[in-house]
Amino acid sequence: MQTLNYSVLLVDDDQDVLDSYKHLMDIAGLTAKALLDPTEATGYLKRDWPGVVLLDMYMPQMHGMELLEKIKQIDDRIPVIVITGHGDIPIAVDAVRKGACEFIEKPINPAELLEMLKSHLDLRRAFVEQKKQMVATIDKSLVGKSAQLEQIRHLLSQYLLLENHVVIWGESGSGR
Repeated sequence: MQTLNYSVLLVDDDQDVLDSYKHLMDIAGLTAKALLDPTEATGYLKRDWPGVVLLDMYMPQMHGMELLEKIKQIDDRIPVIVITGHGDIPIAVDAVRKGACEFIEKPINPAELLEMLKSHLDLRRAFVEQKKQMVATIDKSLVGKSAQLEQIRHLLSQYLLLENHVVIWGESGSGR
């Protein structure tokens, strides 16, 4: 898989719109990858990618909601901003329910879009960095290479993302 050296993935079926978004990103100092074909988008994403996706709702190759669901299958915490020229309240509610962090109607305000992107980028980067540090701490703290210990590491890395308390219980002498 290619390296993901961009912080914003732009997906729209209109080349002029993509060019405008790309130009706006360049002016703001953000690295962006622009895609005309939404069916290619998931190939440019991976779990723990520290970026934001900006996508159009209505595209002939794939509906934005379908792409949103596919992105959330890769990593449900990737921020996705949905943009549409034909929005209404039920569509916006559905998009947010399926995981979109923002829903914007065209025409967009460039300053507001950039502020929104930077805010979500900062949050995403902080989350990914925190997760990497926690996983590194688990790797340092748990000594050994057995299959059971690898399973415990995997489970602990999943529990790190919970926003609740976790109690680990075991018999005396079990190494809890």
